[in-house]
Amino acid sequence: TARRTTSSVVTRLTLIQADCCEEARQVFERAEKNGRSGATVQGLAACSKKLGRAEEAISTYRRWLEEHPDDVAVITELGLTLLELSRWNEAKEVLERGRALAPASIAILANLGTVYRTMFKYAAALEIWETARDLDPDKPELLVNLGSLYRDLGRTREAEVILRRAIELRSAYA
Repeated sequence: TARRTTSSVVTRLTLIQADCCEEARQVFERAEKNGRSGATVQGLAACSKKLGRAEEAISTYRRWLEEHPDDVAVITELGLTLLELSRWNEAKEVLERGRALAPASIAILANLGTVYRTMFKYAAALEIWETARDLDPDKPELLVNLGSLYRDLGRTREAEVILRRAIELRSAYA
């Protein structure tokens, strides 16, 4: 059974990566009927998003969270989807719930910081991104966000230091 499950997950991920979303969606829907998991829900929602059906993805995430309110991975994906749709207040609410469940989740903190910055709540964005930076000081994308916020707040020296560090880290990945 474990081998079949692993094979099934690999098949679904391969279909998504190959942009065969309609086929992947059908595979996920069959899997969902046989007992869904958080990964199945995420895959089904990812396919919906790729096919331009963001509302369907949101609905899929929310239905799952009704039964599994502590699924941080699904909360993160729902928050990101709402963020991508510029639904700031909903994204903030979802990501704050995720933050309460997983205060050290870099993905939740990064996305929540983006929500607050977009809502012009710079102090909140700064606190969240600094917390995330303290948890993972080597994440270039996070450092770029924090550095640009420092720059916008007139903290040019801090911005320069942190943006140089982000460039160093990105160069190391190249």
